[in-house]
Amino acid sequence: MEEKQIKEAFDTLNPSQNQKEQMKQRFLDAANGTVRITNKNKSGSIFRKVASIAIILLGLTGAGVITNQMTDGKVVQAMQRIFHFNQGKQDVTGQIEAIPERGIEVYAPDILAIDEETVIFGSIRGLVIYDRKQNQIAGTIDLQAIDCIYFNSDNKNTCVVKDGTMLTIFNTQDNAPIGSYYQYDIANINGEELQPTVVAEEKAQMDILFETWKESQKQYVDVFDTFCEIGLGNQKINPNDAEMYSQKGIKWSSEGVDWISYLLVEDGVYLLEDYDVSQKQVSEKQMVLEQKEESTEQTTEIADDTEVTLPEFIYAGDDEAIAAIWEYFEKEDGQYYQYDNAILMPGFIIYKQVQEGDELLVFGNYWLYTYLLNGNVFEEQSGGECPACVHLKKVNGAYEVVAVDRAGDGAEYDLKIKEFTDGYEGVYDMYIQSGMNNDRQDNQKYYLQMYVKENDLDIQYFKEYGWDPVPIMD
Repeated sequence: MEEKQIKEAFDTLNPSQNQKEQMKQRFLDAANGTVRITNKNKSGSIFRKVASIAIILLGLTGAGVITNQMTDGKVVQAMQRIFHFNQGKQDVTGQIEAIPERGIEVYAPDILAIDEETVIFGSIRGLVIYDRKQNQIAGTIDLQAIDCIYFNSDNKNTCVVKDGTMLTIFNTQDNAPIGSYYQYDIANINGEELQPTVVAEEKAQMDILFETWKESQKQYVDVFDTFCEIGLGNQKINPNDAEMYSQKGIKWSSEGVDWISYLLVEDGVYLLEDYDVSQKQVSEKQMVLEQKEESTEQTTEIADDTEVTLPEFIYAGDDEAIAAIWEYFEKEDGQYYQYDNAILMPGFIIYKQVQEGDELLVFGNYWLYTYLLNGNVFEEQSGGECPACVHLKKVNGAYEVVAVDRAGDGAEYDLKIKEFTDGYEGVYDMYIQSGMNNDRQDNQKYYLQMYVKENDLDIQYFKEYGWDPVPIMD
């Protein structure tokens, strides 16, 4: 970028004195570690553009380089804190540790296999092989590398079968095995991320594995039903008061003793609970979820070598009206979706645009979502709809939202839609029929594709809790 281009860019931005002061304060706060991302105000787009130019300037001008060096890199760090959202550690253990604070999972992970020496559990990010004797992680398996990510899903399911020191993982769909199976030797592991020793698609073997897995499901009991009167853990916590616990407990035997084991999370700490069925006593052990080696390669932007940051969503389409509508909803409704470092994005379903005099009316259902990154999956943290008619006018050649007619609450929901669609044939039916098709998911995917492409990210799926992950780019 030449000097003339830089000057023109700043002239186009033309921030007011107040905006300059706000930017200065935000940079100072970020450098001191005190900034917190909250709802953007109308000058948010200016902040974003100035930050982009400032980063370029730091890279091209000697003064910028010197300033950044003199502050130990705090200038760039400050801008990253303002315009990026920390997604935490993206390795297997980092994501499992973060489950309690992410606000997405309802339950702690179920135990998939257990004996006197080993307990195996995991999430859509991967599996942890935990050494009970040493009370440490013996190894991990990256499930996303083999596309076995179907936990708390719908039609698809990821199955894990343990036979001695051999662990086999495969998927099913509509209650039948599909794809390949992956075998891992978990003997003599020492903290590393394991690679499969066998990858195959033998149908006869898959059928045997599937029958073995189905038989293993008879080991499980519902934790709530089993312990609602007994209480969870050695503190006898009522399940309704517990932070998180496994949905299913696994029954197993050792040296004539029958156990039911499950995971309990209290104050963010994982506890392994072994319930002696005959003695009605619990053996409890705090788990140490720290892997010896960091071997997972990151494919997204990395901060501090272990934590991933992602930029905020910026509309990159050609529709100027939608750009103005996004800016409006980001400001007015986005504040109700803020959750730490979740990424706020639209999922707008547009039904019809009508020019009425100097106003453009845009009828649609203005969905907003927040996402948190889990490896190569965007997990939906929250979402909400807003059926509305947005009124826009052009001011100085650009669209601005001047009014919004929204659906009401309760009995007013349908009534208000009828009111603002009155006189526009067929538009009311569009709102009613929208819930009967794939409009919501298709439009959700459209904006996710925009985000992934614009930021050159390797995020392959998005997932709503309880449903199958959906490919973003297909």
